[in-house]
Amino acid sequence: MEYFKETLKFKNGRYYVKWPWKENTPELSDNRELALGRLKSCVARMRKKPDLLTKYDTIIQDQIQKGIVEEVNEFRTDGRKHYIPHHAVITPQKSTTKVRIVYDASAKNNKEMPSLNECLYRGPRLLNNLCGIFMRFRLHKIAMVADIEKAFLQVGLQEDDRDVTTIHVAERLC
Repeated sequence: MEYFKETLKFKNGRYYVKWPWKENTPELSDNRELALGRLKSCVARMRKKPDLLTKYDTIIQDQIQKGIVEEVNEFRTDGRKHYIPHHAVITPQKSTTKVRIVYDASAKNNKEMPSLNECLYRGPRLLNNLCGIFMRFRLHKIAMVADIEKAFLQVGLQEDDRDVTTIHVAERLC
């Protein structure tokens, strides 16, 4: 928590954090080919349904426009480098978000090397027990529910930790 407080920055109306790296973490593997292979597989599956591919591309372009992800033309030569594979979760029965992008920081290049998630301190569980939530929900006559869309995407990652969250994006997917 102290590390978080010391490194938290607020700039241009947005909070920027650093990764909570575990001490003595082994080096992340070069998983560029894994991430590229997953992208090719994802695009190949969606080519059969062009409307899904268009939606996936729209989401990526929207995230670039909003500054959630950024285009990288050249990498730093020092520090950690790692790619995060991504894929589509498609739920056609939903009325709002039929296509959602999932970034897989648990992906491993091989069994011996850690994933990005395994290199980071997890932190305490902050969500209450689901059973307790349901019971308290029924205690009162009025209940309020909220869906905070893309909430975790509103926190930025400081520049010196960004090279471990690189994603591949095909030049305009559709």
